[in-house]
Amino acid sequence: MVKKLSKSEFMALVTNDYHNKRFREKQQMQGAEIHSIENTNKVQDFRRKKK
Repeated sequence: MVKKLSKSEFMALVTNDYHNKRFREKQQMQGAEIHSIENTNKVQDFRRKKK
């Protein structure tokens, strides 16, 4: 049987989920930015070597 949550417990879960989701999205964006910067650097190095 499932226990019914009180309003404060429910809101605490909702806010925790919201903050966790935003944190994960922020981490993914930082990872994507780092990846794109590394790719840009590799392309620039490759072009320098070709000249």
